[in-house]
Amino acid sequence: MPKEQSILGVVIVAAGNSTRMGKDKIYASIAHHPLLHHTLKTFENHPSVAHICVVVETHKTQEAKQMIVASGFSKVIKVCPGGKTRQESVRLGLKCLPETKLVGIHDGARPCVTSETITNCINLAQIHGSAVPAIPVVDTIKESDTNKVILNTVDRTHLWQAQTPQVFEWAMIHEAYSNSTNEHTDDSSLLESLNIPIHLAEGDPRNIKVTTPVDLMLAEYILLNPEGA
Repeated sequence: MPKEQSILGVVIVAAGNSTRMGKDKIYASIAHHPLLHHTLKTFENHPSVAHICVVVETHKTQEAKQMIVASGFSKVIKVCPGGKTRQESVRLGLKCLPETKLVGIHDGARPCVTSETITNCINLAQIHGSAVPAIPVVDTIKESDTNKVILNTVDRTHLWQAQTPQVFEWAMIHEAYSNSTNEHTDDSSLLESLNIPIHLAEGDPRNIKVTTPVDLMLAEYILLNPEGA
């Protein structure tokens, strides 16, 4: 088989303040390493990843650099201080990446991402220019009024739970971040606001975002039991 090309530059966004966790989740120890170590390891080992920029809180840059050196992550070319919002942090991270065919943006708090999910996104983005991993919504979704009285049950037939990495053509994502002034909850919603079609790639239920202490326990179980999770 031909050797895979290194065509993906990656921004790992790890500059959040972990408000709901009550402690810095990015450096929480799970499965024998800091959470961020697990996130980076999967991208470091993926043959299509050319280089990585990690965006962290300003006062955490030295700690991140020490962890990266200790782990031997050679594809990490920059540890960048983040901004006041996720969108600003991504913009700062993008500026630190050399040009590649594709750019992936991934939540630092998703340590269970698999190589297969990254490959799914790369393959789809090479065809359509964009790829967002997602899984079908399986819970029953209710809409309520301001008093928390149910108004109706939402049809979940076409509802998807978006994950990361979200992968885009280099020019597409840079143009979007250059032209957007409003804040968005993820990268694909920013592009959606510019009427750019976004395509869904196959996600993975194990690719959870660690937000609460319970998520930490679940992530550790997934990492220690990759075949059985």
